[in-house]
Amino acid sequence: MRIIAKRTLREFWEQPGHRDAEGPLKTWYSEVHHATWRTPADVKAYYERFKALGVPIDHCVSHAYEEMGNTVSCYFLDPEGNCVEVYALVAERDAARINRPLDLDKSVDEIITQASGLNS
Repeated sequence: MRIIAKRTLREFWEQPGHRDAEGPLKTWYSEVHHATWRTPADVKAYYERFKALGVPIDHCVSHAYEEMGNTVSCYFLDPEGNCVEVYALVAERDAARINRPLDLDKSVDEIITQASGLNS
């Protein structure tokens, strides 16, 4: 997986006014560069890391796909302001095919319930 070129990050933190971003960006790059998101718990863990590193969270949502199923998705902003998605599929789901907002500060079980739509 390729998220963003490390050179682009370096060019950002070498600019005046952004030098304090070097450490957090290197940590973020290391985390995301080797990441795999297989479960909603993985997405929640990265959401929590992103928040701890000060990475701006754009929004969290469950997308509903006819064939794939529902997702637990977290959209965050990279250093250039691009919106990037981290997601995992949820096995359980209701018959409705609608996107739902998610609160990733909840427990993993509550997140799965929100994403699946089975709490209705």
